[in-house]
Amino acid sequence: MLRTYLLGLRQEDKALLKILADAGVALQQPTIMQELPFLRGKNSASLRSLKSHVNAGCRQLDCAQILSDGSGSGDYRIHEINRDLGDLHPIVIEVAKEFDISWPLLEREQPHDVNQGGRKMTSGFRSVGSSRGWFLIERDGEGKIAALVNAKGACSCRFYDASAGHFRRKLPNARGTFRTAFSDVIREGKEFRPPHQPDLVSTEKQGLPLEVLHAAQSS
Repeated sequence: MLRTYLLGLRQEDKALLKILADAGVALQQPTIMQELPFLRGKNSASLRSLKSHVNAGCRQLDCAQILSDGSGSGDYRIHEINRDLGDLHPIVIEVAKEFDISWPLLEREQPHDVNQGGRKMTSGFRSVGSSRGWFLIERDGEGKIAALVNAKGACSCRFYDASAGHFRRKLPNARGTFRTAFSDVIREGKEFRPPHQPDLVSTEKQGLPLEVLHAAQSS
C-alpha cells in the first residue's frame, strides 16, 4: 500500500524524495532549494507546502509522516525521510531511489541572483569548476576533507573533519594555483566532486553541508 502511494505521487513530490534518498535520507534546506528546479528563488514556505503534500496520505496509510518536521532553523535546518517510519523507512528509500524523474519538466525560469533592497543577493552555492578542488585525505591520524580554491593569482586550502564536516584550520594563502602550491596535500588525497560548491567562508562557522560529506564518503 505504501509503495502504491509513493508511485502515485506528483513528479515534484518524487523529486524531493529522490534527492533525499540519494543523499542518504537527509539534506540541509539551502541544498534542497538549489537542487530542485521548481524551488530555486523561492522561500521556505514553498518547501513546507511540498512536504505537506508528500505527507498528506500518511493518515490513511496509518503510518508516521514520510518526511519529518526537520531539525534546526533557517539555513541550518535539516529535512529528512522520517526515521520514525520504522520498518517502512527502508521501503521509502528503496522506492524513492528508483524514481525516474523528468528533471527538464520541473525547470522553472528563476533568476540566479535576487535583488533585495537594492543589494544583489546570490545563492550560497556555485558550480564546482577547475578552479576548485576537493580531496579526502588522512592527516594527523584522522580522515580530513581538504577544500582548495584558486582566486586572483593566489590559492587557499581549508581542512575539515571528514566524519562530521567541522572546520579544522586554514593554511596561509599561497601564490599560484592550488595544484602547485598545495601539491603535497593533493598527493596525499583522493579527489572527489561534490554537487555544489558551498561558500567556504561560512563553512568555517557552519561546517560542510551534508551533500559534500556524502560525496566524500562515497568517493
